[in-house]
Amino acid sequence: MLGFFLIHQLSYADQITFNGGSTISGNVLRLVPNNSIKGSTFYSCPINIDSDTSFSTSFQIDINRINGGGDGFTFILQNDSRQDNALGGEGGNLGYSGIDPSLAIQFDVFQNTIDRDPNDNHVGINLNGSKVSVITATPSFDIDNIDNPLNVWIDYEGTSDQIEVFLSETDTKPSTPLLEYEDDNIDLFNLIGDKVYLGFTAGQSSGTSADIDILNWQFNTDANQAPNTPVLNDPLIRFRNTDITGTYLFAGEAEAVSIRENFIPPFFEEGEAFKVSLTEKDGLVKFNRFRNNNIDGTYIFANEAESVSIRRDFGDVFTEEGTAFYAYGADASIGEDVIRFRNKSNNTYLFALGEEAQSIEQNFADTFVREGVAFEVAV
Repeated sequence: MLGFFLIHQLSYADQITFNGGSTISGNVLRLVPNNSIKGSTFYSCPINIDSDTSFSTSFQIDINRINGGGDGFTFILQNDSRQDNALGGEGGNLGYSGIDPSLAIQFDVFQNTIDRDPNDNHVGINLNGSKVSVITATPSFDIDNIDNPLNVWIDYEGTSDQIEVFLSETDTKPSTPLLEYEDDNIDLFNLIGDKVYLGFTAGQSSGTSADIDILNWQFNTDANQAPNTPVLNDPLIRFRNTDITGTYLFAGEAEAVSIRENFIPPFFEEGEAFKVSLTEKDGLVKFNRFRNNNIDGTYIFANEAESVSIRRDFGDVFTEEGTAFYAYGADASIGEDVIRFRNKSNNTYLFALGEEAQSIEQNFADTFVREGVAFEVAV
């Protein structure tokens, strides 16, 4: 089983995406603070799944009502188009409604009859952003009114499409689940697709206030990609050199500010290209940036092995400008492939991915030579 801890190893905090009011507060993951009405938190790197993927997760929840607030929260697996930035509505929407496709286990402490809530203290399974649960169960104690944090365990068996939810006032897992559901419509692969983002959402109504906190979150899965893969979450902005067709500069936001102020023209901003890491992390490869001395405004990015060759053999052609970014290696099979193309006419370099890379290969083979995968990124 592959797994990771999130809360008590806060080095993972830079691998979590916070939306709405969610944040890290001290030693807990605060889904929604008392001055906010909704929030969501997702592990930034999706997990690859298949039709038999199973998982188990456990965590503690502490709802501290200050002014009658806190409608509830969900644990959610989703592949919404907003990816790790997905966030639903406030109040009874629990920060979850509209996140589609998704599988969510909701912990609801406010009865909304329009959503067919059985009471103000229940657990339910919800699909594809719907506020109406396919099944609910009511614990013998109040979810939001116990002396110690509530302990939760969720087990999902991929081969049988069965999910079990356990709740306890102590740290001992009960032998019998509070809620058990087995049905083809919760097959993760068919429901969500081949990758999922996992995390939490929460909501409360305007005019009320509560802190909804997650402690000691652990997630385990037999999926083929461990969620402790280093995360790429720093966007690179692409600028096109209008003086030289087919040449580009990629820059982080700090450098992009300077380019906008001082170098437009010749550069034209095209928007975010992809995501890398601007800080060193275990498991990532460093890429250096070299400026072409013969053709202003053109660059090449190279890993350290290639950088050694450039310094040794092409020092008169290229000036090394330092570390550009960190990304997955060309053979990591984790992110999206960035392809390097060489312009036959002037030996400048173009980096592209996805449909753009395919278009270059199909329509501009007379101009550009495909040199292969340069590195892998997040998009």
